[in-house]
Amino acid sequence: MKIAAATAAAITTAFGEAYIAALDMLFVQNNGEPPTSEEVAEAFKAKYLQLAGGR
Repeated sequence: MKIAAATAAAITTAFGEAYIAALDMLFVQNNGEPPTSEEVAEAFKAKYLQLAGGR
């Protein structure tokens, strides 16, 4: 299966934006302390679904 470069770039961008937004939110909530891996995974999933339109 092949995907176009534009599709790959869009997916990579969406993942990156969701990850950065999740980390930013978690660091603010934790007063600058690093979040746990579980917190990151949960927040990333929620933020990605939000950015992807809830799909």
